Amino acid sequence: MRKLEVVVSAIAGLGMALALAGCDAKESTSQQQERQRAQISSKANHAVPVPDVNNFVTRQVVAEYMKRMDQPNKLFYIYVLADNGNAIGYFVSKGPPVNICNNMTPPDKIDESGIHSDVVRTAPSLNGLYNAGNGVCNKDYFFDANSNALLSLKDLKAFISDQPLNLNVEPITVEEKPG
Repeated sequence: MRKLEVVVSAIAGLGMALALAGCDAKESTSQQQERQRAQISSKANHAVPVPDVNNFVTRQVVAEYMKRMDQPNKLFYIYVLADNGNAIGYFVSKGPPVNICNNMTPPDKIDESGIHSDVVRTAPSLNGLYNAGNGVCNKDYFFDANSNALLSLKDLKAFISDQPLNLNVEPITVEEKPG
């Protein structure tokens, strides 16, 4: 009886080993692709190793940009270009131009339906209106440094500098209102 148990156990073990070996041989497509990706990545890293980066120049540029954007009285010079690319004048702005679609509140509102999932809807802006998107965000606004007039740029070729440039153009100014 003991011999029979040993033989049955041996046959069962052999069957399990063959079944498991068969599972390994049948790799899924995603497993094959992952294995190939890992092999190619290994070859790429061997052929062209990741360099040892020490200076982080791009990070320094982003940090400098953020420092400049954080200066409350910083002036910006907005140079307006003609269709031929020549500068025709410039505005002096308190702060950089801001895209009309930048908001102080999230653009989405989550309605908690409680049934199966939450529903994400477009939320109204602070002005109480909904942003339609699809090309609505092609306008920037800024405040004139001298008059505090609200000005808007739409479909206008322009570039911005935080320092006045040596170009032969006159400033574009806001007309004084008669008092």
